[in-house]
Amino acid sequence: MREDMPLLLEILLNCQGYDAFIKINETFLKTGIKPIEKPIIQLKKIYVYQNHNNKTVPQLARKVNIDERVIMKWLQNSGIKKNGKRDAKTGDLFDG
Repeated sequence: MREDMPLLLEILLNCQGYDAFIKINETFLKTGIKPIEKPIIQLKKIYVYQNHNNKTVPQLARKVNIDERVIMKWLQNSGIKKNGKRDAKTGDLFDG
C-alpha cells in the first residue's frame, strides 16, 4: 500500500465536498495523487454562485484561488448583476 493512502483516507473521513477536494489538492500537490481539474473548477463555480450574496468578489477569489476577473465572468455568465441580483436573462453557470 502506498504510504500516502492513510492520509488520503483521513482527509476523506474528515472533509466532504468542495473542502475535501481543496484539502486533497493542497496536500497532494506535486505528488502522484492528483484530482481531476474539471470537477474542481465546477465545484469552485458552485461555491462562487452559492456565496456571491454574502462574500465580496475579492473574498471569493481568495477562497477558491481564482482571479477576480474570472469570478466576475462566472457571475456575469450565470446572470448575476453587479448588485448581486439575478438578471432576467440568465446564462449557464457551467459554460466557459
